[in-house]
Amino acid sequence: MISECRCILGFLFTLQSNHIKLSLVSLQESLNQKQAEYTEDELFFHTENKNGRIFLETTPEEYLILSDPIHTDDHQKIIQALCRHIGYCNAHSLNAGHPYGAMLDVADLRKNHLDTYAYFFTKVITKPKNHPYHLKPAGTYAVAYLMGNYYDSKDTYEKLFDWIDKHKFKTGKYSYKEAVIDELATASPSEYLTKISIQVF
Repeated sequence: MISECRCILGFLFTLQSNHIKLSLVSLQESLNQKQAEYTEDELFFHTENKNGRIFLETTPEEYLILSDPIHTDDHQKIIQALCRHIGYCNAHSLNAGHPYGAMLDVADLRKNHLDTYAYFFTKVITKPKNHPYHLKPAGTYAVAYLMGNYYDSKDTYEKLFDWIDKHKFKTGKYSYKEAVIDELATASPSEYLTKISIQVF
């Protein structure tokens, strides 16, 4: 428990430091402004859609630095993988100011294995060199927002998969969970906001 707390606190401190550094660089200021505008759009969308409407979103490809493979629901192993991932990104200055996210295998989610994580990821701006990364494909994604605890995703995933099946879409391999409002923005877990997306065809 102590090592877990140190890991999470270290991550929050580093993320705060990165936000400060970003504000000192003009190019990053521009990127932060775009990200802030996007977040405002997300918050407006969520406010105007209290019933958690599912929608389609077209996105460009993105570069994600990956953790070691996880593929387990063992909490201790998940935390260890997260700590190693955070440490790796910090050691190689790979954090571009984005909170970390998680990838979950759609096949596992379909079996209701909601806590079986495949990878953690950190989004970067340019194509990484000599680092393990995943290219999140450009394309159309079915998107839902989870308000509240990041781990209480059962209802949100049920609605998302029901919507996907109703519209007879096929899906990509992974679901992507990304924080919009997290520990840095609010002290109340009930106010956390998480974006969940799955590529559809």
